[in-house]
Amino acid sequence: MTAEAEIVERSLQADGGKTQRVLIPSLPMLERQIRAVAPAAFRDLAAIGAELAREHGADSMCMTTAERHLKVIAVIAHSAVTLRDPDAVPFWRVVDTQRPGSDRLAGGRGFIVAQRAREAKNRA
Repeated sequence: MTAEAEIVERSLQADGGKTQRVLIPSLPMLERQIRAVAPAAFRDLAAIGAELAREHGADSMCMTTAERHLKVIAVIAHSAVTLRDPDAVPFWRVVDTQRPGSDRLAGGRGFIVAQRAREAKNRA
């Protein structure tokens, strides 16, 4: 476990009082994982969460925390892209545009699709 990650024990009510170790990711931790996704590629946030949980000895990652961090990352990244900052966190690589909620991220679904198309065009 790193200083920027926390693992908590959560009770599984439906499972007879058993507990589960849940990773509470930090924003920088999630940001690094998003940056690691190759341009024009897609990686599911849940898959990233499962990998991080394994790396930190947890059973799962708190997706509520991850999604809240993703919203913050999206706002900052959208502003950075608008200002033509090449160091923007490419959050669009981990957002499934077919799922509800993708249109509520900064820039909306159209921005995400446009960023993916731009990356695909630059890779070709």
